[in-house]
Amino acid sequence: MNEPTESESKVEIDRLIEAMIKTRAEIARVESGEWPVTATH
Repeated sequence: MNEPTESESKVEIDRLIEAMIKTRAEIARVESGEWPVTATH
């Protein structure tokens, strides 16, 4: 769970959450076999 703090703005917290959501979506694509696990970087 993430909650607002005095040091981070809501905009920054929203950006973090969006990045976490996108990362999870990428993980799901690897899990489903859509993206190969051994992809070069």
